[in-house]
Amino acid sequence: KVSLTGLTIQHGQAEQGAGISNYGHLTLSDCVIKNNVASQSGGGIYNGGLANATLIITNCNILGNKALGDDRYNIKYGGGGIFNNGKLHVNNSQITHNLAAENGGGIYSIYRGEKKVSEAQLILTELGFYAGSTRHKQLGSSAHIDDITIQNSSLSYNRADNGGGMAVHSVLTMVNSTIDHNKAIGSNVSSGGGIFAHFDAQLVLSNMTMSSNYAVARGGALRYYSKVGGEMANVTVAFNQVGQHGEGAGIFVVNHAEALTIS
Repeated sequence: KVSLTGLTIQHGQAEQGAGISNYGHLTLSDCVIKNNVASQSGGGIYNGGLANATLIITNCNILGNKALGDDRYNIKYGGGGIFNNGKLHVNNSQITHNLAAENGGGIYSIYRGEKKVSEAQLILTELGFYAGSTRHKQLGSSAHIDDITIQNSSLSYNRADNGGGMAVHSVLTMVNSTIDHNKAIGSNVSSGGGIFAHFDAQLVLSNMTMSSNYAVARGGALRYYSKVGGEMANVTVAFNQVGQHGEGAGIFVVNHAEALTIS
């Protein structure tokens, strides 16, 4: 367990987690993570990996970071500000002016639950059998909706191919926060200016503003394709845009998605 307070971490370069790479339990308070460049994912922070990781961010600024990883399938890399594959809690913080070549200019979250190793694999590991990738084979599990939370925070002026503000491949609860002036640009199918919700995303958004975001193709504020379901309550969606031939300047719901309940 590590706590960092009042630090500026800047100008780092790495494949993953150019500013910080966390595989344990990390708490950041009153820190600035800026101008770091990852050639793959997690320009500012990479949270996750082989171990179960937890990242708690309070009163921090994460700005001007880049994740430059790119491939033809556009699903592998991302997270200009934060790449998340663990539990993540962001409070009273600003995530701004970050860039991802693929997913999630501000945040790219793919966490699907704690990684549990089978009893058989534990025995093999204890006996010293490490051949290939067998020691890392895991049983699946589901994440809880409160495993990833963003409260009283803002994602602004971030940019990515998909999910200018955020790309979500996981659970997410976001409350009392703002997503504004983010852009999904880079190709003619770039979508989700504010949030790009993948098929296994589960969103709960409340008391929020999503404004002045832009996507070339679909969903200026939100591109939604969840097979799990989602909720929006007391959310203002205003002044978002799509390109000349785009659809859903505010919200685009993909055909066959589970219901997005708006109240």
